Amino acid sequence: MDLLVLAYDLSLLTFVLGAMIYGIPIPIRGLKRWGPRLIADSIMVSILVSFFTVIKGFADYILSLLGGDWSTFIAFMYLDVTTRISAILTVSSISMYFKMLGIAPLTRVLGMIVSKLTWSTYMALILFFYALFIKYSHTTLMILGILFMAIPFRIARNVGAFLYSLALVSYVMLPLYPMFMSTTFRLGGISTSTIFIEGIITTYTGTSLDSGYIVLQLHGKDNSTKRLTLPVYSGKFYIDLKPDIRSIDVRAWLCGHEFYTNVSSTPINELNCRNLSSSIMVCRFKAYTQGLLYYDSGLTLHLYPHCSLISMNTSPQYVVAFLNCSERTKLFISLVSSIDLQSVFIDNKSVVVEKEYCWYWEDLQGCTYTTNIDEGIHSVAIVIERNGEVFEPTSVSTSVESFSESRNIVEALITISCSIYLYIVGALLYLIMIVSIANGLARFLGGGIRFRIV
Repeated sequence: MDLLVLAYDLSLLTFVLGAMIYGIPIPIRGLKRWGPRLIADSIMVSILVSFFTVIKGFADYILSLLGGDWSTFIAFMYLDVTTRISAILTVSSISMYFKMLGIAPLTRVLGMIVSKLTWSTYMALILFFYALFIKYSHTTLMILGILFMAIPFRIARNVGAFLYSLALVSYVMLPLYPMFMSTTFRLGGISTSTIFIEGIITTYTGTSLDSGYIVLQLHGKDNSTKRLTLPVYSGKFYIDLKPDIRSIDVRAWLCGHEFYTNVSSTPINELNCRNLSSSIMVCRFKAYTQGLLYYDSGLTLHLYPHCSLISMNTSPQYVVAFLNCSERTKLFISLVSSIDLQSVFIDNKSVVVEKEYCWYWEDLQGCTYTTNIDEGIHSVAIVIERNGEVFEPTSVSTSVESFSESRNIVEALITISCSIYLYIVGALLYLIMIVSIANGLARFLGGGIRFRIV
């Protein structure tokens, strides 16, 4: 705000200089015409400074009125970029396979597709990073723009006007990008009805899972059920679904076990969903894993019945938890075969654990050990030794059948062609629109209007 004060002081200086030049008894036309210009410039800057908070509030109001939301936009862009990267990897793998078979024509065609997808991914990343910059720096850019506009004799007025306009227009328009893409696809005759899901998976104590997998059971409106496996990154998972999903189950898939969560046969409209447009819905929810106390890279601790967690200390070699159990509890320790269980201590006393059973987690094998914990407050320490580098399965299939309706081959080819074209140019086209609108507003603020003083 100090820069705003400085801009206001410069506007007062500009007004004084304009009044002096306007009233000076020297009949030089080239000098006298600067009087009205400087006075008009000072009035414009003083208005922008005085109504800075009002203008920002009005921009937020317009954004909410149009249905834009920054957090939704960031989630949409994250999912969009990851989808593009996945598409590039998939097409590249198919291209390499055909190359090994010696099918040169298909290899060249797929190479062209990879090139276009890579270019579109670069543009999407530019839009994404520019959006993050605007989200956290738009206020500073607007203030700097006003400050440049306040410098007397229009030394940096055009630069300041463009900086101010670009920050303001970008702040309002960037969150509307998903709606722009949806509208563009609809005009192209493409169905874009989509449900974007951003989920957070945690233990029952609320600690996010940094790795592992989740299993989604998708229940369609036609009573069909599909199963989807997704990796977890930093406690979150992302997926886009067709609109004919009725309800969803979320389970954590860790060390060969599926752990139920609070999201079980939950209707889609109960997942904190928000309609971004008539065809795009964004849902965010948090899934608490029942009975799961801790998970990290092939080591799972779960309790039944569960205890209250007081505190926990962890390292690659041990886990120490302080628990408050209201009744006798059984602790389950599940490890992949590349992790050895060295010892277990309860209240600083070594206890004997029993091997209950062994299991397979895709291509990994492991076993589960158990011990009992009495009622009361206890400290539990598990000491382990990691002997390998692979602690989670690497060959998990994450494919799922679509719930989309069937199409004839011609319609499918037309839809795919239009989708690819719009998918490639969408981010660039939207950036051009933002810069064009900002340039128009900058010309208006930078001297496109004239005030007659006399």
